[in-house]
Amino acid sequence: MKSNASVAFILNLLVCICEGIGLFFCLNFGLGMLQYFTILTGIMAFFVSLIYVIAMLQKKDEKALPYGILMARYVSAASLAMVFLVVIALCIADKSLAMFYEGFFLYMHLLAPIFSVISFIIFEGDRRYNRKKNIGLALLPVTIYGVVIYILNFARIVDGPYPFLHIYSQPWYMSVLYGVSIGVACFLISKYILYFNQKYSRK
Repeated sequence: MKSNASVAFILNLLVCICEGIGLFFCLNFGLGMLQYFTILTGIMAFFVSLIYVIAMLQKKDEKALPYGILMARYVSAASLAMVFLVVIALCIADKSLAMFYEGFFLYMHLLAPIFSVISFIIFEGDRRYNRKKNIGLALLPVTIYGVVIYILNFARIVDGPYPFLHIYSQPWYMSVLYGVSIGVACFLISKYILYFNQKYSRK
């Protein structure tokens, strides 16, 4: 492997380890944890980075990774960056940084997003990425989650799990404002994480 490919391999392996540790401990709290975007994203990131690591081991030196794996890494890195954003918002609301370091939060909320985003931006350069065409792809997980969780809250099947999803305990316009704000933030993350990849990655 070239040096940048080796670093990407190591960082993705670290993502697997961090998400694996985090998922092992958090799922001990029951399947109810699957209502959290951070946990679902952690599951996705674990398998995407695992596939990436396996593909890197199997590919020949000059052979490019399959396009599907590249897109999966983009979606995974963007989603973990969104997780980081969500946790920052929750920390601000709680006036505490505990969600970054307590228990499995350290692995899923802090370390895995950092490893994944650094790897994608700096060490996973590929000219097959197309910013205009691929941004929508990165928004799919959060869009699907948002639609489903809002429907479940509206039907009173679940309550939350995040404070901004408590639609029956806040004015309707606040729910709309939260939804629009999160949507814009996620779009910007998806756009600029790919922009920085194309600008700073070592191809």
